[in-house]
Amino acid sequence: MYRDSVRGGSSLAPEARRAFEAIIEPHENNDRTVYLVVLQNVFMSFFERIDERTWEVRTISTGGLSFPSYTYRDIPRRLRGVITIDKDEPLKRIVAHELGHKLMNVSHEYRQIDPQHEVRAEGGLMLYGAGTDIAPGAEGRWHRERLHLSPYLYRQAADGTRQWNPDYREGGHYYDPIYGDKVVEFGPADE
Repeated sequence: MYRDSVRGGSSLAPEARRAFEAIIEPHENNDRTVYLVVLQNVFMSFFERIDERTWEVRTISTGGLSFPSYTYRDIPRRLRGVITIDKDEPLKRIVAHELGHKLMNVSHEYRQIDPQHEVRAEGGLMLYGAGTDIAPGAEGRWHRERLHLSPYLYRQAADGTRQWNPDYREGGHYYDPIYGDKVVEFGPADE
């Protein structure tokens, strides 16, 4: 999934771009701000690998869509913080999960579960379930460390100024250099 996204990620639909541009007012920190936009009937299409040579297009309705940088690398900078939320979904869980996509820049994965478009299981925040764990270290797929490296986060200096984390260097794909060794190296058969 992550290697395929580096080769050819998803694009923001022109209609979505126009809507977000109308909603998000220009501001100096647009590209560092997360925006929660409530929309209904949001659908997401993606290719799912059926076997080694066959892919299938799937379209699903979604309670939230975070337009994560690991797949939407060409989203306009001032809109890259947009997350859509469906008001009919349980908000706390959906918001936390979508923030996970945006801030950790990972798909649906957890410990031994490799990234997929849909994973229903318990334990981790990034799975479809009741879990909230953001695990550290290699066994946790570096989720906690990746969260702390997010370019959307800053530390406040003693004088009150914001000291932002470094920004993405290569558009924010999963293997972007800001993550250093905090990545899982997948082979072609693993994704």
